[in-house]
Amino acid sequence: MAGALLTAVAAAGHLLAPDLWVLLPARLAMGVGEVALFSSTLPWVLARAAATYEERPRAITGSREGRAA
Repeated sequence: MAGALLTAVAAAGHLLAPDLWVLLPARLAMGVGEVALFSSTLPWVLARAAATYEERPRAITGSREGRAA
């Protein structure tokens, strides 16, 4: 949540920056927010993908054994 909030605040800073010296810290904050957002989201997505990996063959083939007949 902190990464998303920092990214949103930095995006507002991009819109409201009157000159380059205000835009540069906003751009830096945007980068830090994106790093925090994506580095915390990736493990969550990979954990969900690993949990559903075993169920995927059954969902595709419709068989209970996970393999096509």
